[in-house]
Amino acid sequence: MAERHQFPSEFYNITLKKILKKEIICFLGKLFSKKQINVEKEYLQLGCGSDQNAINDNYINCDIYNMNFFKFYKKKKIHYLDLRNELPFKENSFVGVFSEHTIEHLYPSEALKLFSEIHRVLKPDGIFRLIVPDLKKYIDYYNGYKVFSDGQFKSGCEAIWNICLNYEHKSVWDENWLTYNLKNSNFKKIICSEYKVSLNEKLLLDKKGREIESIYIEAIK
Repeated sequence: MAERHQFPSEFYNITLKKILKKEIICFLGKLFSKKQINVEKEYLQLGCGSDQNAINDNYINCDIYNMNFFKFYKKKKIHYLDLRNELPFKENSFVGVFSEHTIEHLYPSEALKLFSEIHRVLKPDGIFRLIVPDLKKYIDYYNGYKVFSDGQFKSGCEAIWNICLNYEHKSVWDENWLTYNLKNSNFKKIICSEYKVSLNEKLLLDKKGREIESIYIEAIK
């Protein structure tokens, strides 16, 4: 498992086969998914992954379409979506939205569209808690600052590769760029937060171990 993330693994190389597989899964997923999901909970998680420990019973938990969508038996309910498209929820549906290490898997144009969709489905004064790898921390490491533990990366160049291209990353972010784009998506206030610190404690789904490389942002509608 770990080898797939090591430079120069071929695991995440983009190929025509992978592109076609992804688009076919998304097409079939959208074909057999509900056009609108009834909102029975106040919180939404986007990018929950397949780890059952990350699935919170107080949330509507969503992940990107993958082969798990076609499994009839699931331990806990996950709604599969194509985050590049409109979210299947009515406007003003949620008190809070949480997303951790998901936005960087979208191209910038797709991420900005999702920001607008999240703003739409949040209730007035609702909070979007967003966690992504922090480009500034990686650049600081490249420039010689001890940001990461010894041995995590063999060089600053490998670290930059990790945030830009590893894990099929398609966009990079820092505090200033997130603030600028979230404001342009009509969020009225942007706060740079910290690991396990939030204006709303129910939004603290932060995964331990990611704090060393992450930036924590809360955007208020």
